[in-house]
Amino acid sequence: MLVRTMSEAIKTQILLNKDFDLSYFLEANESEIAYWGAKQDINLSLFMDTEGILSPHAVPDIFRAISPRIAMNNRIIHRNFRATPQFLVTGLRTGAMLESMQTWVSNVSSMTQGAVSYASAASDAGNFMKQTVLTSPAISDNKIYQVYKAPGDNLSRAAIIDFVYKPLYIVEEITNSVKRTFVKSRTAIEVCAPHAIGVVNVSGLDTFLGVAPQLP
Repeated sequence: MLVRTMSEAIKTQILLNKDFDLSYFLEANESEIAYWGAKQDINLSLFMDTEGILSPHAVPDIFRAISPRIAMNNRIIHRNFRATPQFLVTGLRTGAMLESMQTWVSNVSSMTQGAVSYASAASDAGNFMKQTVLTSPAISDNKIYQVYKAPGDNLSRAAIIDFVYKPLYIVEEITNSVKRTFVKSRTAIEVCAPHAIGVVNVSGLDTFLGVAPQLP
């Protein structure tokens, strides 16, 4: 049981390390993504006045303003790459809100009354409803990346490639007189098709989602 627990802990840490690497390379390629036109910005704090009143007065309605940016990026990426991203990669809190929006819009769309405006806006969201939301604590809640995955791991159509050439190795570091031992996997992540990736930078999230917990 102890060996199994340690194995799961090592596996979890390696996956988290990969997430941090992916986050780093995605953010490092944002200038290239912007060059291809698939970078959008939105400030949600504009929806709250000095009295602390939301307008619109529901958080999902405010988050709905994000879907047109996602739709615009989807169309730009399709123009550049002839394919639409299948995944939305973001932080834990933003991911939870996006998933809630997809579920809520799906339920509203099945109604017969009072659903026209929201459902029609969702249907125009450039496949937003069909995209899979992936979350990680390594990704900032202020970032929503749209990532395309090639079918059948076709390298000629891959946007991001993860090369693994040394499964496990141990690193010991001393920080502030504290010795730490890390088990890592030697890999190389490469963003090889930035024109198949989009990003929506969302500012003002703390107003609606609270302060994100800090990783240890």
